[in-house]
Amino acid sequence: MIVLDASLVFGLMLVEPDTEAIRRRLAVSDQDLIAPEVIDLEVLHALRRQVRLKNVTEARAESALFILRGLPLARMSHQPFLSRIWQLR
Repeated sequence: MIVLDASLVFGLMLVEPDTEAIRRRLAVSDQDLIAPEVIDLEVLHALRRQVRLKNVTEARAESALFILRGLPLARMSHQPFLSRIWQLR
């Protein structure tokens, strides 16, 4: 299993150069991809901010949203991990 976070998914969706090695690894991996269920909201928040700052065009943002919807990503509840997340602060 590979756990993805929002910053990585954001970079993968926008095909940022520093995500190329990870992109290649994920392409050949047969492991399940999982993420906290809030990942969609976190990625959309970052995407909205980049559009507002004019770092990303509306068209590119729409394309990224399409990619996000199609990711074979299992979203897992973060509720069972709240105490541990707080401990790791």
